[in-house]
Amino acid sequence: MPIRRRALASVVMAMAVAACDVAGPREGPEATGGLMDLSRWDFEAQGPVALRGEWVFRWGELLGPDALRAGDTPVPPMIAVPRPWNEVLMEGAPLGGEGFATHALRLILPTTNHDLGFAFGEAYSAERLWMNGRLIVERGRVGRTRATEIADVPARIVPIGDAGGVVDLVLETSNHFHFQGGPVHAVRIGARAALERQAQTDARIDFFLIGCLSVIGLFYIALSLSRPDRDIVLFSLLTLFLALRTATTKWHIADLVPIGSEGQLRLDYITFVILPLIFCLFIGELFPADVPRAIPRAAIWYGALALFGPIALDTMTFTSLRNVNIAMGALFATAAVVFVARAALMGRHGASPLLLCSVFVLGTGFHDVAMTLHLIPESRELLPAANTILVVFHAVVLGRRMTDALSASEGLTASLRESNSLLEQRIAERTRDLEKMAMTDPLTGLLNRRPLLKLAEAERARAARSKDMIGVMMIDCDDFKRINDAHGHEAGDQVLRALGQRFSAFVRSHDLLGRWGGEEFVMIFSTADAAGASAAAERLRQHIEAVPFEAAPGVSLRLTVTVGVAVLEDGLESFEDLLRRADRALYAGKTAGRNQVKVAQRDDVELTAVKTRG
Repeated sequence: MPIRRRALASVVMAMAVAACDVAGPREGPEATGGLMDLSRWDFEAQGPVALRGEWVFRWGELLGPDALRAGDTPVPPMIAVPRPWNEVLMEGAPLGGEGFATHALRLILPTTNHDLGFAFGEAYSAERLWMNGRLIVERGRVGRTRATEIADVPARIVPIGDAGGVVDLVLETSNHFHFQGGPVHAVRIGARAALERQAQTDARIDFFLIGCLSVIGLFYIALSLSRPDRDIVLFSLLTLFLALRTATTKWHIADLVPIGSEGQLRLDYITFVILPLIFCLFIGELFPADVPRAIPRAAIWYGALALFGPIALDTMTFTSLRNVNIAMGALFATAAVVFVARAALMGRHGASPLLLCSVFVLGTGFHDVAMTLHLIPESRELLPAANTILVVFHAVVLGRRMTDALSASEGLTASLRESNSLLEQRIAERTRDLEKMAMTDPLTGLLNRRPLLKLAEAERARAARSKDMIGVMMIDCDDFKRINDAHGHEAGDQVLRALGQRFSAFVRSHDLLGRWGGEEFVMIFSTADAAGASAAAERLRQHIEAVPFEAAPGVSLRLTVTVGVAVLEDGLESFEDLLRRADRALYAGKTAGRNQVKVAQRDDVELTAVKTRG
């Protein structure tokens, strides 16, 4: 039951995320009767606006720049833009995608000067646009027949400079290339810098996704050479096809490979058809007990049949099967998600997180399909980013599966090599841990006695060579046993940790600090003379005494320390002797009543007469 609840929660969360803001806001006002009033639109503050709404429409005519003349009032027929011709009824029958037409729109722009530009989406056809009788862009070559037309599909940004007042736009479009004709994406007008900035941001996101997918795919391709499991091979193919799909739909691949609009369109359809099928096959390999064998076989047969179109047929013919391919792709993808849900309910390893991500990706896929079919307003496609997330989830699941497989086959030679490598890595990590434990006190994180002595002796030798003076503080927490007896050893440990933190904040970067043992600490520092060392020790003692310690929640204690100080002056004394003098000074301070600083001198008869402890 807990597994089923987690799976159900994953589905609900994914559907909620996928449903959030699917449609998105519309971009500004819409054209009505062939007229769009943007006179009060602030392009700098409000951003670009899509030229959607009613445009003048002349089917079967290429009217040129005089389709709208100054002073004319646009009259019907009208067409909603963006909208393919396939959805336009004329005399009770749809027009079909192939043909040519003229669209016209009158804009009223703000009179303030702007460096404006047009952003064109994918065209699937050939277009040329006039603005106030001036040809500003020609995409491909508009033609009345298939032989005279050259399609130019990729999106682009066209600068138009300063424009204000009444602007007449005339768009001639011809389509003998794709089953869906006409302006299928809305032209946007806005500040050129903003449009270019958005295009650059979109490109960076695309390249990031392509890079992530390519790296993961190539890694698993390399892995499959030494471990040719079908799930790894299918996952690497899925990842690389996703990278290719992202590069194709955004037309980045055309910048690297001169495949032209026709080659680009065929590659776009091939990746679109193949991805849901590979995903379905991959899920069948991950959870073979939960996926009927007929499903992967059907995916293979359908893939072979669907790929015949973009490989052997002309673009107008195979693109007419787009809606069929969309429906079949959605069917196979949905079936794969259903089988992942079944695996999650059965408690299969890794199925629950995959279900969460798969439902999210399925929701974004339906969003992008709805946008392609003009059921919702245009926005950025969500599926590439969602697919990248899905790939990461699959990579985690595959990684866990490979780890389990290696653990189960320790007796084999290849598995033994992996185990040896892992063992060496753990030994190295353990060695580093032991070295760290040997160097530092586990409670306070300070140096312990052995490395402190080694570093201190090196510091003494340096001071002797440079004739510098160094000082040693031997610090002991007064009546520490009282804390352990009254509040417990855990409170005592907390106080020692806090003492170490305060001492660390007190010392300079080139000083040495360590825990000597129990509640005793040693500090080695450079000094000018014994008076300076005594003053530094007194400041430390006052700081410890002034600020209370929190031994436990709600338990605040005030502590004092006794400090014994010794100063190396001539460089002839060993560090052990220097430390011994500091220890005798500490003992003298304890004997004299604690909470004080005692400085040992080489000729101090009183201190040297005191017996050392132990």
